[in-house]
Amino acid sequence: MISTWATELYLDKINRLLLDDDKQAGVVPSSPDENNTEYQNILREFRDFLSDCKDVVDEATTVKLLGSYGRVDELVFFASLKEQHETVIHHYIQQGEARKALELLQKPNVSPELQYKFAPDLIMLDPYETVEAWMVANNLNPRRLIPALMRYSSEPRTKDETHEAIKYLEFCVQRLQNEDSAVHNLLLSLYTKQGDESALLRFLQCKYGKGRHGRPDIFYDPKYALRLCLKEERMRACVYIYSMMGMHEEAVALALQEAICSSLEDYNKQIEGLKQEMNDATHGADNIRNDISALAQRYAIVDSNEECGVCGRKIMASSGHGMARGFASPMAPFYVFPCEHTFHAQCLIGHVTKHTDPAEAERILDLQRRLSLLANSGTNFAVERMPNVADEEASGSNRTPTDQIRAQLDDAVAGECPFCGDLMIKEISLPFISPDETELLMSWEVKGGPLPREYGLA
Repeated sequence: MISTWATELYLDKINRLLLDDDKQAGVVPSSPDENNTEYQNILREFRDFLSDCKDVVDEATTVKLLGSYGRVDELVFFASLKEQHETVIHHYIQQGEARKALELLQKPNVSPELQYKFAPDLIMLDPYETVEAWMVANNLNPRRLIPALMRYSSEPRTKDETHEAIKYLEFCVQRLQNEDSAVHNLLLSLYTKQGDESALLRFLQCKYGKGRHGRPDIFYDPKYALRLCLKEERMRACVYIYSMMGMHEEAVALALQEAICSSLEDYNKQIEGLKQEMNDATHGADNIRNDISALAQRYAIVDSNEECGVCGRKIMASSGHGMARGFASPMAPFYVFPCEHTFHAQCLIGHVTKHTDPAEAERILDLQRRLSLLANSGTNFAVERMPNVADEEASGSNRTPTDQIRAQLDDAVAGECPFCGDLMIKEISLPFISPDETELLMSWEVKGGPLPREYGLA
């Protein structure tokens, strides 16, 4: 009773000194001035009193008094004296001082149970320092730290941040040679959630129990591992687990399933592309057949006074013009273009050979000569008109030699109108007077002589 009364007297004295110091400073009471010698002396005297009377004072009453006066530091000091480590550690955690709490937990007289009790709070407060402290301690059971590790693992973290839970579990498995299946299964589950599958594969393939008498090669549950890997779509790991469990058919199917699906998708795309090309080709062939049919029915009306675009004579006149070489009709053959330009066949051939390149002109003349030879020899002479494109498509390979040569000649000279096609465009770059018109050019030459006298106005 006396010691409790003395404790309250000390607290009252400290509080009065604190209030007097704040009044003199003119501020709201907050913290004492470190230079206040009387305050520091009474505080030191009070702590000495608590140290001397720790076994005499009533613990519960003293704690209540210290709390009511707001003396947190003295409360922690008294709890340390009474070895109330849980209270002290709880205070450190509330203040965010994880390192102090871990240092206290590492003391020999502190119960290891407090390690497990405060593990979830400490690993969330400072993961690195907490795991380092666990790795130094040699009296911890990793299984009892699993709730704290799972709580830490559920929190999001940056990609480059070290996973402290994986680091501690790897330490337990590799350094401490822990054989607890719960520890191995937790480490495996954390590996499956990593972006890189290589660590998972190394863990699955490593036989930590090999060489230990009476112990299995692996300590994780293969069925549990398979479920996790399938859920997280770790296909390479699934193939390995299937093989390890003797399920070789499933392993092969899973290993090839992705490749087969990819190949089938590619083949389907190629087939669809080929189908589209076939449809386009069929549509194009239908259009060509329709064009051929329309061309077979195509005709042009030529006026009796229509003139040849080259010679200027009437197209229908036969007198004075003669028959063109290679044509058997009594009327001079002629060409009619869609633009309604008309030409005698012989005039058109002469015009084209004159304005095209020499090699093409020679080919056209050769075709004309061959056609004339066939006509003069009487071979296939019963042709009244020049064949058109429709005739060529319809007859195909059944055409006579005369028809074939005549078709080639038609393509060479009548592929387009010479006045509306490329031939006329090419003539833009040609000179007005050709080299063979030298005499005409000389006739325009101005002869030299004395210039006439110039007269000016006076």
